[in-house]
Amino acid sequence: MRKVRKDTKGRILKKGEYQRKGGGYCFAYTDALKKRHYIYDNDLLSLREKEKKININILLEINPSDHTIDTVFHNFILLNRRIKPSTREYYLEIYRCFIKEALGNVKISSIKRSDYKFFLLKLLDKGYKYNTVESVDSILHSVFKVAVQDDLIMKNPATGVLTEIKPSFNEERIDKYLSVEQQKALLEYLREEPKYNKVIYPLILLMLGTGSRIGEALALRWDDIDFDNNIIAIHHTIKYYGSYSTGEKSSLHYQSPKTTKSKRMIPMLDEVRNALMDLNDYQNKNQLKSKKVDKIANFIFFKKNGVVYHPGNIDFILKAVAKDYNEKLNNTDMDPEEKEKLMMPNITCHWFRHTFCVRFCEQESNVKVIQTVMGHANISTTMNIYAAITEKKIKESMNEFQKLAKNMNVFNNEK
Repeated sequence: MRKVRKDTKGRILKKGEYQRKGGGYCFAYTDALKKRHYIYDNDLLSLREKEKKININILLEINPSDHTIDTVFHNFILLNRRIKPSTREYYLEIYRCFIKEALGNVKISSIKRSDYKFFLLKLLDKGYKYNTVESVDSILHSVFKVAVQDDLIMKNPATGVLTEIKPSFNEERIDKYLSVEQQKALLEYLREEPKYNKVIYPLILLMLGTGSRIGEALALRWDDIDFDNNIIAIHHTIKYYGSYSTGEKSSLHYQSPKTTKSKRMIPMLDEVRNALMDLNDYQNKNQLKSKKVDKIANFIFFKKNGVVYHPGNIDFILKAVAKDYNEKLNNTDMDPEEKEKLMMPNITCHWFRHTFCVRFCEQESNVKVIQTVMGHANISTTMNIYAAITEKKIKESMNEFQKLAKNMNVFNNEK
């Protein structure tokens, strides 16, 4: 048991703290490289503030073999200066919801590859979406990487595990998009419906015509639209978040996208150009202007009160759009089978990005062009989507060929 030491005022000194003969204080500690360090201060409380800054709990109280997932995760969050604030809050939320309770207090040196694989499979078995499990894996892979760099573990137990359990890319990525008939019907409905035709119609048309993410679309300002050269510049995104760690309420943030590949120039289709020009005329005529986000103004898509939409607002509106659209469709005398083909599913903003990607991949074979327009950070993402869509297109073509072959009896297969 460590002997209790006190200063001349009777205050108990912590491990590593010493009172000097002259009355000042010293704190001594050994870093991970076994190098000895000393810090000094005339006041004990002031010295302890300095102790906090060097992460005293990690340096003195925890041996390398005792580091937990919690410890390394918080080091990763605190020391990684390149993480954007919105991403940091997202990581904290994912960690709190899916990792902390199950693994937070587990020693990181005890995690084996099979343990990690079982953990991810258990999340899938509980019914969590693949995208959620992918986010969990991304965070933990980074945490284990930090542990390897700090010589806490020999190798990263997360390497390659997600690939082994990954579901079919087709099922996960390209199943949520509108058919050509659904797309036409939805746009016609939005264009004719008074409560949607002013702002929501041009917003949806823009996403269907550019493949932009909803945050990118909402971050567009009139300065980003070049009507002379028919170019849309996507350089920012709108995020809506608060701070889990500080309790700060959620608010809008205007920031650069997560990757440099997301910054791109997209040629403007005639339909998109016309819709944006109509919206611009409408706003000018009625003297409508957006409120500022992070001191930036002149946004294109905003509410009647001038507040810029955030992604959650649009997903909420899309629920109402689908409901109104389907009710109107049900009240028509259309053939039931045709009506069923046009019914609108529970669409979200990302459906429109998927829809654009499918239409674009169906007629464009240059994968680098597709990657640039879509703003994919990795060419592998583009390749997987293109391969899946091409495979689907081949099957459709072969089915049509089968029908033609039967009608013409080209294989002479009649008995």
